[in-house]
Amino acid sequence: DIKSYSEFLGFICGIVSGNFDITNIFVDGIFKIVGTSELEGFEEFLTRLEKMSQKFNIKFEISVSIDTEAAPDYIKKYA
Repeated sequence: DIKSYSEFLGFICGIVSGNFDITNIFVDGIFKIVGTSELEGFEEFLTRLEKMSQKFNIKFEISVSIDTEAAPDYIKKYA
């Protein structure tokens, strides 16, 4: 029953805090998980994942359903 990117980030942080040997996290359909395709808060979510990736050496793969032409630059840099 996750309703925002920040709630989902909290969920991921909980997983990482309980399992220090995680090397990869795959998220399929982020918009379905948070219940919206609105991008408000998504840039901050990606930035925080990037920091977590660097700190804990975790590779994140996030599936995003968005038109590549209409995608903001902060999403395109990860494509």
